[in-house]
Amino acid sequence: MLWVISCIAKPDVDELREKVRQVHVDYLKGKLQEGILVLSGPQLNDEGKVLGSMFLVNVSNAAEAKAFADAEPFTKAGIFRSVTITRI
Repeated sequence: MLWVISCIAKPDVDELREKVRQVHVDYLKGKLQEGILVLSGPQLNDEGKVLGSMFLVNVSNAAEAKAFADAEPFTKAGIFRSVTITRI
């Protein structure tokens, strides 16, 4: 099943995001190789400023989608103020 994970960042986390970025990229590469991650990318405003992240994952249930989101390095670093998981 496919799940969209939409994450909205807290204000003023650009410096923290940059510190955690490589761990974030490595996590996503691993999940891509495992066949879990289908698509990911930043969510941007009209001016191109990062508002958060979006992940499309292929997992069996909501608990597995939540586990993906909870283990994601940006989540663990406290970058996101909200995370929404929706089955599509």
